[in-house]
Amino acid sequence: MAEKRFLKGLFKDTGHLDQPEGTWRYAKNATLNSNKGTISNEKGNIPTDQIDEGYRVLGAIPISDERVILFLKHKSNIQLGPIEPEDTHCEIGVFFNDKYTTLFNNKDKFDLNFNLNNPIEGTFKVDAKGDLVVYWVDDLNPPRAFNVSRQERALALNPNYTILYGITYPTNVKTHLGLLNLFPSSGMIPAFSNTVILPGGALLSGVYYLALAYVDEDLVATNYLTVSDPVSIIEESMKTRPTVKIDGLRAGSQTSKSITWNIKNLNRDYRYIRAAVIRKKGDTVEVFRLNDLTMPEIDSTRVNFSGTESVSPGSLEEVLIDTVGYESAKTINQLDGVMYIGNLKGSKDVGFQKYANAIRVDSTVKVINKFDQYFATVDGLESGFNNTTIDAGAEVDSFRSYRDPELNSKFRGYLRDETYAFYVAFILNDGSMSYAYHIPGREQLYTQERDPIGTTGGVMNEANLDLDNARQFHLRDFSDPNVEATYINSNSLSDPASQMNYWDNHSEEYPDTDDYDVFKINGDLDPVTGLITNPEIATQLSGNPLTLRNKNVRHHHMPSNDNWFRKSIGSGHNSTAVTATVSTEEYNTNVNVTGTYEFKRNTNSGSAYHTITGSTGGHAKWSNDSMATSAGGEGWGEAMKWQDVTLTNLADSNVTDINVFSNTSNVNNVAMTGLYDGQTGIFVANQDMLIDNMSFKSWYKRDNNDTVFSTFKTRIAIKKVATDETYYTEADHDVSNDNWGVSGYPTQGFGTHIYDYNQKSGINLMYPESTTGGTVDGTGVPIQLTNGDRMWVESRAFNNDANSIRQAKTSEMEGSDYGYWKFDIDTDPITDFTTAGTDIKLSQNVYILGVHLANLKIPRSIADKVQGFRVYRAKRDHKNKTILGQSVVLPMSKTAATIGVCQEASLTAGSSNVLNELSGENEIFYKANPWADASNTYGSTGYTHFTFHDFNLLRTKSSLAGATHIKPIYMVNNLAWNGPTLRQDKKMMTTIVSSPDNAPDVLKEHWGYDADFNCYTEEVESAIFMGLEYVFNVQLTNVGTDVEAYRYPRMLAQKAKTYLLGDSIFEGESLGFGAKIFNEHGESCIALALQNNQGLPAVTCDKEGSTHASGDHSDCFGHSHPDAPSWLVNSGLPAAIIGGTESTIIANSRYFNYMVNLHAHKVDLYKSIDSQELVWTGYEVLGKQNLKNYIFNDDPESDNYLQHIHAGNLPNNNLAAASLYSTIYGETYEAGKRSWTGGIFGGDTFIARHGFATSVTPSDSNTKSTPQRAIYYNIVESPDNINFRHSEDDNSLYFPNSPAKSVLKKVGPKDLTHVDNIKYNSNYSEDNDLRPAFPLPLREIKQTSFPTRTHRSVKADNTSLIDNYRVFLANQYKDLPKNRGDLWKLSSFNNLLYFHMEHSLFATKGKQTMEMKDGSEAFVGSGDIFTQPADEVLQTKLGYGGTQSQWAALTTRYGYFFVDKTSKKVFLMSDKLTEISALGLENWFDDNLAFSLEEYGLAPLDNPILGLGIHSTWDPIESRVLLTKNDLKPTYEFITGYNLGQDQSEEAPGAIWYNASINRFMITEELEILQSGIAPPTQWEVFSSQFANSNGVGSFGSFTVQSSVAFANGAVAGPSVIPYEIEGGYWIYPGQSFVLLTAEQLISPSATNVTVYIYPSEEEAPILIQDDPEWQMDNLTVYNTLGLQVQQGFNAYQYHLYYNPISSEVMNTRELLFSENLYFNQDGWTVSFYPEINAWGSFHSYLPYRYFSLFNSFYSLNNSAERLIGLLDTQVSTSGSYALEAIDQTIWKHLEGDYGKYYYSPSDFEFSWLSVDPYIAKTFEIEYIDNQRKVTDSIFASLSYTVDVVNSQKANVLDSGFTDFFVYNSKQLSLETELEYLINIRQSGNNWKINSFRDMSKLAIDTDAYYTPVGMNVAGVQSTGTLTNLKVAMFEQDGMHENINSSYLDIEKVWNLRKKFVDKWLGIRLISDNLRNNSVNLYSALTEARKYFR
Repeated sequence: MAEKRFLKGLFKDTGHLDQPEGTWRYAKNATLNSNKGTISNEKGNIPTDQIDEGYRVLGAIPISDERVILFLKHKSNIQLGPIEPEDTHCEIGVFFNDKYTTLFNNKDKFDLNFNLNNPIEGTFKVDAKGDLVVYWVDDLNPPRAFNVSRQERALALNPNYTILYGITYPTNVKTHLGLLNLFPSSGMIPAFSNTVILPGGALLSGVYYLALAYVDEDLVATNYLTVSDPVSIIEESMKTRPTVKIDGLRAGSQTSKSITWNIKNLNRDYRYIRAAVIRKKGDTVEVFRLNDLTMPEIDSTRVNFSGTESVSPGSLEEVLIDTVGYESAKTINQLDGVMYIGNLKGSKDVGFQKYANAIRVDSTVKVINKFDQYFATVDGLESGFNNTTIDAGAEVDSFRSYRDPELNSKFRGYLRDETYAFYVAFILNDGSMSYAYHIPGREQLYTQERDPIGTTGGVMNEANLDLDNARQFHLRDFSDPNVEATYINSNSLSDPASQMNYWDNHSEEYPDTDDYDVFKINGDLDPVTGLITNPEIATQLSGNPLTLRNKNVRHHHMPSNDNWFRKSIGSGHNSTAVTATVSTEEYNTNVNVTGTYEFKRNTNSGSAYHTITGSTGGHAKWSNDSMATSAGGEGWGEAMKWQDVTLTNLADSNVTDINVFSNTSNVNNVAMTGLYDGQTGIFVANQDMLIDNMSFKSWYKRDNNDTVFSTFKTRIAIKKVATDETYYTEADHDVSNDNWGVSGYPTQGFGTHIYDYNQKSGINLMYPESTTGGTVDGTGVPIQLTNGDRMWVESRAFNNDANSIRQAKTSEMEGSDYGYWKFDIDTDPITDFTTAGTDIKLSQNVYILGVHLANLKIPRSIADKVQGFRVYRAKRDHKNKTILGQSVVLPMSKTAATIGVCQEASLTAGSSNVLNELSGENEIFYKANPWADASNTYGSTGYTHFTFHDFNLLRTKSSLAGATHIKPIYMVNNLAWNGPTLRQDKKMMTTIVSSPDNAPDVLKEHWGYDADFNCYTEEVESAIFMGLEYVFNVQLTNVGTDVEAYRYPRMLAQKAKTYLLGDSIFEGESLGFGAKIFNEHGESCIALALQNNQGLPAVTCDKEGSTHASGDHSDCFGHSHPDAPSWLVNSGLPAAIIGGTESTIIANSRYFNYMVNLHAHKVDLYKSIDSQELVWTGYEVLGKQNLKNYIFNDDPESDNYLQHIHAGNLPNNNLAAASLYSTIYGETYEAGKRSWTGGIFGGDTFIARHGFATSVTPSDSNTKSTPQRAIYYNIVESPDNINFRHSEDDNSLYFPNSPAKSVLKKVGPKDLTHVDNIKYNSNYSEDNDLRPAFPLPLREIKQTSFPTRTHRSVKADNTSLIDNYRVFLANQYKDLPKNRGDLWKLSSFNNLLYFHMEHSLFATKGKQTMEMKDGSEAFVGSGDIFTQPADEVLQTKLGYGGTQSQWAALTTRYGYFFVDKTSKKVFLMSDKLTEISALGLENWFDDNLAFSLEEYGLAPLDNPILGLGIHSTWDPIESRVLLTKNDLKPTYEFITGYNLGQDQSEEAPGAIWYNASINRFMITEELEILQSGIAPPTQWEVFSSQFANSNGVGSFGSFTVQSSVAFANGAVAGPSVIPYEIEGGYWIYPGQSFVLLTAEQLISPSATNVTVYIYPSEEEAPILIQDDPEWQMDNLTVYNTLGLQVQQGFNAYQYHLYYNPISSEVMNTRELLFSENLYFNQDGWTVSFYPEINAWGSFHSYLPYRYFSLFNSFYSLNNSAERLIGLLDTQVSTSGSYALEAIDQTIWKHLEGDYGKYYYSPSDFEFSWLSVDPYIAKTFEIEYIDNQRKVTDSIFASLSYTVDVVNSQKANVLDSGFTDFFVYNSKQLSLETELEYLINIRQSGNNWKINSFRDMSKLAIDTDAYYTPVGMNVAGVQSTGTLTNLKVAMFEQDGMHENINSSYLDIEKVWNLRKKFVDKWLGIRLISDNLRNNSVNLYSALTEARKYFR
């Protein structure tokens, strides 16, 4: 027979008889390519370098230059038992030339967060700079990138590998490693401190934003992180005067401006700052990218933009659209310069919605005092100050309006009575934004709020309000805390003090999900500690579930101007009838506090004294002297203190209800609120004010019989915050000669200190009470104080002894003549007439409406993920507006007359021949008048038809279709001027001149004017009206009607709302106006009409004045007068306003208007809450320090669960408690007042003065033809910054930019309010909506995992320095079908990308090519592999060719190799998909791919590091794939425990059970817990230890003691032992058992070999003990044998551990670790595949947990040695442990060293103490089948083989190569027999021949029924049994191990039964023990047999 060659691989799938030719049945440690055509033994592996002790390699990225980047994780000593702690030490290193070097280790600083449960996959790139960058994913952390070259350069400068990229002092340790994130992580995001507009630039007009990003050294940029508020650029300077000239201009106009943005909060870990300027110019949006700025050394910088810089154009998408980011990815690959990541996780939902549901939004206001002051002077109105000093020489602050860039950018307000939707979104640690969480509006607080509007009238005349589904809250203000309504919700999360209205959507409800439950903590707050007593999460509120589920969506309905405390415009010096108690912060900003204040000294409290103590030696003494001079000099005592206050002559009666300071007899308890600080005695101005008429009287007491005082002085001090200078009165009053004795008090001595003082250092002259006792009023100029200025009274004494002097008690003063300090305050000087009757300064206080957030609580679990939060609002577009506009309304007059002819002409015969009448008959029409008629002309209906001049509506002409009603908000009391002399331009007139003698009349033309025939007069009647008072209560006296009659809403008549063109007659009947509207020579406006019976009551319009009847028109307005300027006609009003009463003001008022809001009734707004476009308010809280104010502990296992993180840590005082109280409710505490989150503005509303001109030229038979023109100038709220309108020509003039006279001249002939003539750059109204957050989706299931998604980067540009692998655009992803399971692996082969799903394999297409006729190739399709759907490689119903083994998938030059563990198949994808497991090992893989523990319920794992996983590598030397399965086999102890858990219960002691939720096994154990308490004196054992080093290895002994000492912690001996803290105590490890030790319990008496670590406190454990005596002295506490605590360094002191033998037993359940030898044994297999021959090769004895390969070598790491540490005999030196550990730390190089020796170094520790040396050389085995005679049986006599044996010197030696063999067939088996030269083996030619083998199988008589049939056998006898083989397996097969079953053999078998082998086939196993370390190369084999004839 021919010799058998071995060329076709390992094959086990057929029966032996059919074994394919050229294959072999079994091989171990064999290779096929060492010598071509042979099967050879495999070399072992040799140690190269070692990684640090305790580390495991999680991933390896081979680099093309033969380097390998390794990723390591530290793993503590496995012998610690039931806890497998992992510290934070992670490492990245490089392996090159067999040497390992650490590149970065995060020891003690950062946490790369590597985890042994998450192996790492990665790839690399060499960038355009030549830098090596590696990229990796681990399905846990964000995908990351590490610039190896950059780190190497940093290490060359500083070899500290714990520093990343040389950044020694990172800005933020926690986010520092964000530099490594593949999706660039910003860490701290920048913030804008302020913005400055400067001259010297060339910016075009428009709005500018600045967007900022960071750029690292590799030029990788983060997303743009923040965008500034919009900055409006105009041409004028803020110094331009008059300020009304500071206007806007057309978009794109040239200016000379530049912008400087000041930036703070920078992350200096980055190298550069990238700034992009966004400009909105008209309808275009442009982006200019500035040159990157070098990061400054401090955390602030500035960015300048002048428009002249060298910039590069950018795209808006680059700024607006973030590159995508994910929290983790499972797999990564690259193809054709594009990076792909797959199986992604990520969500912007941090889970805050249920906490947002509890936030309360309160309203607040910001005051602008002296708002936009306007000087209405004669010359100003006439010529614009051409002839006189601008603003009468006064200084007007241009920053007190929305012209101010800061107000314009940061403090836009919210429209009163409008509804808004608010959201809060978090800035994540990586700089990206979370979803925005809807903040619900307040709850219903009053019964009436949701009541339908009534049908019987009601307080708001509701019967006339025909509004669908209208409820009270739609129309009525409930925000006033004193509203007359039934309060129903005292336990509400809302509060009337929030001063907000209610709103809910009619048809939108909150989803029925957990997100819309409400988080609330129940419990009482301790006012001292800030701790909540017995805190718990509330589930109900007022008996109702605490949830929003299925309830109507609520939004934030702002307070209206009906709420006196939230009105937009100050009420001047007029009092109101509204009373309420307002909070301090409102008082400090809102309230006019003008009046007389008298602070009184009226206490007998001794603690309230201000004592001044004398001293010897001529030195002054006093208590609490905070202002004393140095010793030897005189000093002043602390400020005097006053206990009471009386307020008189108040301009605002509401002030009487404000606690200026608390009325208390104890000054120390005075609240630190209000104007006066009772604790310090200091008055603090809270706004600009004038102080006048100051006086005081002080009573003092000195000691009895004190006669030595020579000097006592008192003075007033004022400190100005602007200059930080303090001013004093000039003269101090010396009272040394005053009479200190008072009748009735002869021994005590009292004195009244009364004096005057003079002007000094800018303090204006005032007069206190005179020295003679009389009161003198001050006559000097008042003192001017600004916000923050301080004022107090102070005194001092100078004497020569130790006696003292102090303020007197009340009982010590004369009679009731209390001491006092008295002065007048004026905070609201509304008008200041500089020229009586003509010139006026218009000045009001206005209040910007904002909000603040209360009860904002952030759980720590969320706070750890974020660095701050921002507040957003939904964009209030037209469809979400309930208020469409705001303006005064001008009532139309109803007239019946002939249109087309004036009164003059109607009385002139023949005029009809010249004029064109509309008809010759009278008709009813409405005339759009510039001012109202007298109130009595409107009758009982009042005003029903109006013109309305909202600036925004007229500019945009937005739809009025939704308008339903108007609501008056103010009665405007106007200052009225008769207009200047105006003349119409002359024009050609046609008149009829009568001819004499009855001749025909003659038509005559002339140039000029004519009223009789042409209705064209020379004169023009005009007026100017400026709003002075914006109130309602003025009407109470004037009309005597309830104010509600003026304020309730009025319904518009159906369709009676339209834009009215100028110079028109509008046919209004069809729209519900009831008649024409006459507007000839009028302006464009909006016409409105009310429903019947809903007219506004007519109010004062006194056009004629008091002297008109006598023919004097000087006090009339609307009259023409020759050669006169504009003239103020409010006679007597100045005096009335300055010092008069309400009635005098009303009596002198001439003209009132209604200011109204035009409403659109809607029942649903911002629907739905998750689809809104959001606008950033500009409010943000940044930085962990600031964020702490809002954080509470949400860890149920912690001691301070549900407590604020500051609780209990503040000093024991009320101020600290108040601060804590505020912070617990999400507020801050600042300067003694609650400011919550500060005012949040960023709204869409400006407050501005709006001037418009109106006109009409009458042309009806009842009215003279004199044109009537007027200007109105009022404060309004508008979505436009009206200050920035502009004029371009005469058609677009407006007041006040142009003088009133010019505007009045043009209006009428020109339509100045036509939409084309209102010039306003709408950019000035832009929101900050460029980079909004997105609302949380309302889907019930939120997608946080994308298991089938692949996302790709931008294609790399080899010429660019930018790393495009880190740029992932949002839409560049592909989702695969979910019916094929998760994506496990991204692979590439043959220029295609493969998506390897769990159950199928998909190949991309789009890059396939086809050959063209010219021989070239072209792509089929686009060439973009994402363009077309991926193809499933092989389609089946359930899928085919999937993988669940990420680490086994491998791309080779022969194809893509992978394992499908579910189907138990192995595949190779090349040109087609081949199931290579079917090439001989199909059955074997079917039996061996499952993990052993799956039988016990364990779900499959894919982690070779933990011992359960499949992985592979490519061997470049042998050209083979090595496939390894790491497995764990359960031990007997495990199986016993598992069966116990199945048979009994999981609670049974020793029970083991499977926990599916964590895919781990649990064990229930019986633990010995030690008793605490006092035990009687006894013999107690003690273990003592002398700490010799920081590892704490020491000796032990015994002592007798009388008491026990409990130590903080302890652990078993051994290197680097660290105990681990758990709740309630610490884990202690005596030997292999453990106990739970609390502070009162002691260690188990069974403990041996105990080393104790003592820690200062539980909070500090565990810590690493430093081998430093000074450190030990400071940080470690030890005890002596007597139980006395001492401090001593470990190196010098003997200390002892005691224990109490009294114990008890408890049950404990814990997780079983896979590393526990008692329960799991390491197992598995390795098999090789040779793709070149498409065959399996051999099994291999090594089971590493990690491979990596290079071009000409491959390496592995092993972790099996650690399991042997637990087997160390107690007598063996601990060096054995170190030796074993060293093996596992070594990187092993394969196919080197001795044959068959794996993971073994001869120099290491000898393991003779083990029964079997685990590191002896492994055998080389080959088993083949000879079945060439399979047709007939044969007797096999001998066998031979051809082999080359080569020694280490490369010499061929005479050696059989193999050391043992055995043979077998179907039933026969020989012994494994040693081959002995010339005994049973010899060389014959080139063959080695074996001829001595016999059957040694065990035989026995088998009497089974089969062998003992009833009938006779062929021998004619009854069969009694048959001699045959045992019914046991011939081989024990376990994975890759196939060994002889010893039970099958009979080594004592008698010689005559040792038969020759007879069968149709013979199996031969050749074995080499590799001990001779020769290369064995088997070529062929041959058996000799003869035919068996028997």
